Amino acid sequence: MLKYQNIKEFCEFYTIEVSEIASHPEYAARIEKYHESLDELIVGYSQMGGLNQEICSIFGKCDFDADYGVVD
Repeated sequence: MLKYQNIKEFCEFYTIEVSEIASHPEYAARIEKYHESLDELIVGYSQMGGLNQEICSIFGKCDFDADYGVVD
């Protein structure tokens, strides 16, 4: 069985269950081949989360004003 910290996330990415890896060696081979790229994606999305929240907090009021008009 593969032992990666993000194995659940890898399986979610490939739309498989962790338990399926044992009976499908091709799944394990694919995860083994691409695990570094998937780790980089996970790190990137984690880093972008804070930035996205900051952007939403800045522009959220603008969207509200555009949708409903400015209320004083």
